[in-house]
Amino acid sequence: MDNIEKNLYDFYRVLAEVKNISLVKKEDFELIQAKNNLWPQLIFNLNQQKNQNEIIPEISRYLADYKLSPSIVAPDEYISKNHSELLKASSLIPVKVLMGMNTSKGSKENIKMPADCEICELKNKTQLSDFSMLIQREFFSSKKDFGEEILLELKDSEEVTMTGLYKDSTLVSSMLVFIKDNIAGLYFIGTKKENQKKGYASLLIRSGLNQLFKTGIKEVVLHANHNSFALYQKIGFEVQNKFIVYKKV
Repeated sequence: MDNIEKNLYDFYRVLAEVKNISLVKKEDFELIQAKNNLWPQLIFNLNQQKNQNEIIPEISRYLADYKLSPSIVAPDEYISKNHSELLKASSLIPVKVLMGMNTSKGSKENIKMPADCEICELKNKTQLSDFSMLIQREFFSSKKDFGEEILLELKDSEEVTMTGLYKDSTLVSSMLVFIKDNIAGLYFIGTKKENQKKGYASLLIRSGLNQLFKTGIKEVVLHANHNSFALYQKIGFEVQNKFIVYKKV
């Protein structure tokens, strides 16, 4: 398991420390689940030593028995289009592709912050409420609400830092940094729709990279969808692996 995959799974486990989110460890996978059908609802860390012909039906039966509908996150090198018939027979369909990316260097360019912008750590309730609303709008549909209490509890974790870029005192771009074993993972990188394509996310990420590497972090990882891939590649992140997200239908 590489650092990109490990950091993702460790981040899910930290989420389980939040009130109303539980972690279930089965023999061949883990399930993280929030109450009231809120996010997260995820199956991850599949036992990659087990044959796919066994684990895919096993997960499908587990979901059916307990009437659950979480997403399943699996490395493409373990479960892929080569298992399409098996997935179809188990009523599992791919719904999203995430590119695992990393970098081990900061920005070589001087970061020039516009006079009307500033980057700061998000700590108080108002700041975290703004971040939560941005996450909800940019990452989730109304059917899967993101609970603000997740951020309110994570702010006290020594492994989590949340930062935002403000323009004229309004939060326009933000991200969460999760550090474990000297590896930093960037999560929930988002920019308000009306402020996208203006370089705010790039400013926030590049500034964050420089700060992280100054503290001795050896690698920064993230998971990109097709909308964000080009931005991260331009900043200096390189693709190392791919994850597929599945849903049971």
